[in-house]
Amino acid sequence: VTDYKMPGMDGMMLATRVRELYPRTIIFMLTAYGSDELREQAAQIDIQAVLDKPVKLAEIRAATHKALQQTESKKDPPDNPPV
Repeated sequence: VTDYKMPGMDGMMLATRVRELYPRTIIFMLTAYGSDELREQAAQIDIQAVLDKPVKLAEIRAATHKALQQTESKKDPPDNPPV
């Protein structure tokens, strides 16, 4: 979870670096500066959710649930499925 506006490095730069080092990491970005352009940039580097401040706990839960479901569906099938 990162904020968009931070001193020294913005959330996009951080997310890009995390994506390079740890490509399977789930990334959420919080922002008070939400826009279609920001969401398009976030989608290009596979940020799972851009949440507008103030963020409600229910929004974080829903984004987390959705991201975990997507992660589960991307997992490789087991080598020896149960019979």
